[in-house]
Amino acid sequence: MRLHRTNAGERIMTIVAPWVLDENDTVPYVTIQDIKNSPIAASLDFTNLIPNTSVNSQDAALAQLIYQASAKVDAYAAGALASLSATVNTENGRASINRRGQFIVHPYGWPVLELRSFSYAASGPVGGQTPITLTNNNTQIERYQFIVNTNWNPGQSTTYQFGTSMFPSAQYGNEYACQYVYVNGFPNALNMDPITKGATSITVTKNTGIYANSSLIIWDGANTETVTVASDFVPDDGDIVTLAKPTKYPHTAGCSIASPNLTAVKEATIHFVVSMVEERGSGAFTLSGAAAAGAGGPITASEAHHAAAYDLLDTFRNIWGRV
Repeated sequence: MRLHRTNAGERIMTIVAPWVLDENDTVPYVTIQDIKNSPIAASLDFTNLIPNTSVNSQDAALAQLIYQASAKVDAYAAGALASLSATVNTENGRASINRRGQFIVHPYGWPVLELRSFSYAASGPVGGQTPITLTNNNTQIERYQFIVNTNWNPGQSTTYQFGTSMFPSAQYGNEYACQYVYVNGFPNALNMDPITKGATSITVTKNTGIYANSSLIIWDGANTETVTVASDFVPDDGDIVTLAKPTKYPHTAGCSIASPNLTAVKEATIHFVVSMVEERGSGAFTLSGAAAAGAGGPITASEAHHAAAYDLLDTFRNIWGRV
């Protein structure tokens, strides 16, 4: 709830949707150096995006294009309110209990990595939310949905039990107001400090979606490498990620550190950036062969890059409510 002042000056309480504060968290999928190292962008000269300006101004313009391209990726693949980058989301909705005594919830974002909390209102939102203790015995997470099992036995009782909490006067098929906090997407961050060769930990800007024994790619040109998170790593316990094995190469600060699943997404982002540069006809479009992709064909080079990006993202596209 929040206080709101009407046109007449009266202060009243209003209800704010729980998802407005933590969704749509767009994180760039590539860095400036990723663009400059990519063969996809090799035909472009990024030192003249804005004529007669400094190198810092050129990089700032490129960073803005990267942010816009990343937002385009999320809008196409994840929808207007979600991101393929791992994010923590609070959502609410109505759900019914099936004959097996289960809540099956298909949230807005995918893939579902973690369910942090789940609560219900047996008598509607006015009755207030009752939190449920989640355990491995009553919770199942699938890629597109999660299941909270009430442990109800139709032949014995009309009472549902969630772990140690009782669901009062519940019946299957009834609709309940639910609220849940979950993590979706793929880890996507930057390393905050330089990484030495043989390092056993890395400091990241965001560790959401990073779990023990999972794999991450440190994107750093010729020094790009895949690392494995240590088995004793605790998610969200600070910004230091411990590794199962030491790093093979040194890395400067600001490298992209992401899930291997985002490799195609990074490529699509670069295609979008190149397309926007070519489409706007900036001074960056100067090197020979830059227009070859669309020369003599039915589409321009910019359109070709757009089409390549969308082709890469089609497998990630998700429509809410459908698997």
